[in-house]
Amino acid sequence: MKNVRIRYLITDIIVTIAIIMTFVPVIKYGQSIPNGDGTFTSIIHYYPLVWFVYQIDISYGLSLRNAIMIVTITLFYICSILVIITSLVNKHYLTNILLVASAILLMPSVRYWYTLIFCITIGATYIIMSFINIFIDYRSKELKKDGTNNIGRNIKRYRINNHYTQQELADRIFVSRSLIAKFESGSATPNEYQIEDIAKVLKVSVEDLSKTRLNG
Repeated sequence: MKNVRIRYLITDIIVTIAIIMTFVPVIKYGQSIPNGDGTFTSIIHYYPLVWFVYQIDISYGLSLRNAIMIVTITLFYICSILVIITSLVNKHYLTNILLVASAILLMPSVRYWYTLIFCITIGATYIIMSFINIFIDYRSKELKKDGTNNIGRNIKRYRINNHYTQQELADRIFVSRSLIAKFESGSATPNEYQIEDIAKVLKVSVEDLSKTRLNG
């Protein structure tokens, strides 16, 4: 669980950095302004990296292209913020979906050379992070499931070796027979106190109940 929190905390930090970087001023182009005496002054224009307000001139009307960019970049911000929120409330499947959505929303901005590197880098990073998170979450779930099944199989084996029925074992640790059946089938996991009680009744160690393989 600690590793999961750290991994998604790193995801949140990267997303926060990406949002901040969209407001970093970059050079778009230089423009020569006549001074009236035959000389020119070079004016360098600085704009935030992926903030497209500078492309809109209300006096000439709002083009469809600019409108699409305003919508997509706004949705990018919304999705990126939701990535942080969903990761903090442990809705990790939504976190990874929103990461991919944020990356896709950057694609209309790739056509501009001064946003090309940023959009491709951030988009690729978002997608890679989402796939890494999904893969590790899946592996962790499978390992947890395997561990639960191992404990259940070991409980059953040691119970049979000690000539206990499920009801007899249940009576000795003060739980229901159906709960013992769930432990053995892997549909339920005993807590640490129940594992200690079961190990004591079956005259084995807690480590023995958790082993992947049993000898003999």
